[in-house]
Amino acid sequence: MSVLGLIFGAIDLVEYGEPSIWMAMIPAGFALLLLGTVVTQFSGK
Repeated sequence: MSVLGLIFGAIDLVEYGEPSIWMAMIPAGFALLLLGTVVTQFSGK
């Protein structure tokens, strides 16, 4: 999610000169990655 946001967001930024919704996916992807890591670490096996 973060990688796609970075790629397509950069393309839109260069092409149109303004950020798009793709740029908002970058921090959201990192937040979901952090959440997944925390849930995995706290889940007991």
